Amino acid sequence: MSPLGAIPSQPATSQIQPITSGSYNTGTVNTTGGIINSHPVDIFNHTTTYQPPESHSEDVTAEPAYPVEQIMLTPNVSELNSNASSVQYNDRRSGPFNLGIDVDWVLTSNLFNNFSSTQTTAGNYFDVSVPVGFVKKTATTNFNAYFRNSNTFYPAYSSLNHSSQIYSQDLQHKSSALTTWDWSMAGGRIISLDDYLPPVIAIGNTGVTQSSLASGLLPLYNGASTLAVTHRLTEEDTVSGSVTAGWTQEPLSAATSTQPAFLNREATGAVDLQYQRALNPYQSVGVELTDVYVKGLSPVGTSNFTSAQITFHQAFTKHGSLNAGIGPLYSHSASTYFPVQNDYSYTGNLGVSYQTSYARFDAGYARLFQLGYLAPAAPAHSLYATIDRPITPKMDLVLDTRYILALAPPHYQGGQYSDFATSLRLGYNITPNTTFYVNGAIFRQAGQGINIGRNDFTTGMSYTFGNPLTRSGGR
Repeated sequence: MSPLGAIPSQPATSQIQPITSGSYNTGTVNTTGGIINSHPVDIFNHTTTYQPPESHSEDVTAEPAYPVEQIMLTPNVSELNSNASSVQYNDRRSGPFNLGIDVDWVLTSNLFNNFSSTQTTAGNYFDVSVPVGFVKKTATTNFNAYFRNSNTFYPAYSSLNHSSQIYSQDLQHKSSALTTWDWSMAGGRIISLDDYLPPVIAIGNTGVTQSSLASGLLPLYNGASTLAVTHRLTEEDTVSGSVTAGWTQEPLSAATSTQPAFLNREATGAVDLQYQRALNPYQSVGVELTDVYVKGLSPVGTSNFTSAQITFHQAFTKHGSLNAGIGPLYSHSASTYFPVQNDYSYTGNLGVSYQTSYARFDAGYARLFQLGYLAPAAPAHSLYATIDRPITPKMDLVLDTRYILALAPPHYQGGQYSDFATSLRLGYNITPNTTFYVNGAIFRQAGQGINIGRNDFTTGMSYTFGNPLTRSGGR
């Protein structure tokens, strides 16, 4: 199967206006990549975040207000390969069709992405990227698509020139006043680490993390799709269900004159079911059942994870909230190189989120499932923090950071692996269509035989054709 070590990306948040005095309000739906107001907020999920209603009178006898969908976490995989660049672009596109160009100069401490045990070489390269977006909105349906092609050029090593591509889309349709469907899809071919965070396939409150890139500039492939439905049973009760399918491929070695490339391939399937009960306009509790199946295609192996969680949501203010969940986890694993293993553990998450019309902050902990080096997938711990906010009227900041600790079962070789990655981008809007930015990225992967480190500094210019830049913020 594949190397341990990957870092989730941040999917989106949906905000549904509360119901007041028993009347239905369809509200405003915010989803990934520009559906109405786009921006990723919850770290793993397409989250329905309840905001308490503003007080418009002193009538304390009015009927309590409950959200249409109270913290209903349905997976959204459209942020599978998100990074600081795509976040910045999503913030500013005004649709329906958006086109831009980014030109970067990158100085890196590890030009060839070698293991730390070998000689590493510092150097520089240029990157030219073309982000393209499409947004279509109607009264009941919202659709967005995002594509980014990056071409990388090495002045001193032209044989290393390469390209990377990522694609994502999200389609949301409200089939009735009580039911909403969401179909998201994403995939990519990524070679340069650049400011990309290693990917995660989001599944409810958890996810399957793909391995970081192996030594050398070798391509990583992934693709995932989720179909989810959310239905409001009563004013206080909401249910959701989703199915997710994904495919990943990571290279462990390049092809030589005597042998082909050694590739790890995995297929993932998952089902997530949730029920939420609103206790009052500020709190909700629920139950989440999740089953994740990972099939190792090359080499052959299987992993199955089944979990049940008690979930809780607390809205502190109109803009701030806390999400938590905990429960038992059963895992069954086997592969070509390791015996059958049955384990009992736990799954859980704890996160805080603060968002306004122009900024957002997220931080927390989540339990993930990490793909392994020739071994079945194993549970992992993940800490994350995300910031996106303006500093001045023309300057803003995006920060994505992640730490993952994967603990393989005792009889597996290698034992403990860890990953740390962070990407910070500071942008300055020179004109309504032009942004100058600097970006710093740090990546560390530590474990027996797979230590890799890399520091990047990037400076560049971004130009958006046709539509002026707009600040959508965290929503």
